[in-house]
Amino acid sequence: MNALVLFDIDKTLLVSKLRPSTQRMAFSIAIKEVYGIDTHVDLVDHRGMTDQQILIEVLKLHGFSDSEIKGGLLKCMQRMGEFFNENVRSGEFEVLGGVRELLKTLQREGTMLGLVTGNLKPIAKRKLEGVNLWSYFKVGAFGSDSPNRADLVRLAVERAKEEGFKPGKIFVVGDTIRDVEAAKNSGVRNIKTIAVATGDCSPEDLRKAGADFVFEDLEDINKVLGAMSR
Repeated sequence: MNALVLFDIDKTLLVSKLRPSTQRMAFSIAIKEVYGIDTHVDLVDHRGMTDQQILIEVLKLHGFSDSEIKGGLLKCMQRMGEFFNENVRSGEFEVLGGVRELLKTLQREGTMLGLVTGNLKPIAKRKLEGVNLWSYFKVGAFGSDSPNRADLVRLAVERAKEEGFKPGKIFVVGDTIRDVEAAKNSGVRNIKTIAVATGDCSPEDLRKAGADFVFEDLEDINKVLGAMSR
């Protein structure tokens, strides 16, 4: 199948079994060290938001100016990645049902696999390496590349073309309304969205957002593959 399939990570491919997760702690620690305030990510509706955008929105709520935010942003993201890699626990993440089989099948069929994730790249890499999924993905665009998720879709497609992907079917697979909207606002031609209700958005929410296909999960891989073959 001449296709490119771009996956979100959190609550699409895997979930954290810890509360609070190491990534949530990384936000608070990094912001405290760089900007000097105690805060947390739940001040904003961060479902499907990039890590970079979460930082920006939380800091804005605390009254930081655009220039103040920009001045510490790279250092803050770097510190997040360091804290995560130093503190993530073995077994923290669990792969969701159907994911391994779906990735294996798509890879076997010659489909190019990629990532479009709000996670900073060091965090995304460590998560997926920890559950032996990183090697499936040829390309990716990450929250460290841009705060705007639609930009990440475009960037991932550009990187896929650099790796030899020739124009064909393109799918974005995610669990939030923002995943769907990013694909639709990316300007990429021939792109379709596959939304899974394995996160905090209901199937109805995802349909209303305009997802081309909506599934409860990825466990019935034949249904998912069937959607991709249309």
